Amino acid sequence: MIDVLDTVKQAYDKSTTQIDKIVLSGKEYRISNVEYYDDVYEEGNIFGTAIAKVLEFEIENTINLEGQEIEYLTGIIVDGITHWISLGNFIIQDVQPNDTTNISKVTAMDYMLKTNIPYITELNYADGTVTLTDVLQEVCSKSALILATSKFTNSTFKVDSNQFAEGTLNRQVIQAVAQISGTVAKIRNNQLYLINPNMI
Repeated sequence: MIDVLDTVKQAYDKSTTQIDKIVLSGKEYRISNVEYYDDVYEEGNIFGTAIAKVLEFEIENTINLEGQEIEYLTGIIVDGITHWISLGNFIIQDVQPNDTTNISKVTAMDYMLKTNIPYITELNYADGTVTLTDVLQEVCSKSALILATSKFTNSTFKVDSNQFAEGTLNRQVIQAVAQISGTVAKIRNNQLYLINPNMI
C-alpha cells in the first residue's frame, strides 16, 4: 500500500493538476501524456495471475532510454508544494522517437518483467522437504526480486517433484503458486507480493 498524506488525499478531491516525472541515473525528467495500467489481468482471469504494471509516456527524445531502468513518480501541488508519490521502478521496453516533434513515446514494465527467464532449479525435490514457499523464494532470488509474502494459503505444502517442464518461465512458476494459493502475484514497492483479492 502507498502511504499518502491526508492533505494530498484531500487535494485529490478538488480540481487539481497532476504532474509526472521519472528518475534515471539520479537525474529527474518531466514526462507527459502518461498512461499507467495497474491490475491488467491476462485473459480476464484474476486468481493465479502474475500481473505486470505498464507505464506509457512521452518525453523529449534527447534522452537515451533504451533498455534503461527508471523510477516513476506522480505528483500533486498542495498549497504551492509538490508532493511526490513513487509508483515503483520500471524497465524500458520500447522507445519510438519522432524526429519531427522531438518527442519519444515510451513503454515500460515493472519488475515482473525480470521473471521472464527460464526456470532452472537447484532445489532437491527428492528429499521431500521442498515447500511452495521454497519454490517461490528460489524463483524470486533468481529473478533478482525480494519475496514480500512469506505466509499464504498452502505455503507449507510439500512439492515432491519438479512440476515444470523445460522452457517454463519463472513468471509461469509464480502464476502456478498464485493459482494454488488463490492469490494474484504483483509487484509493489519493487517486491513480489501474493495478494488475496478477497482481503483487499
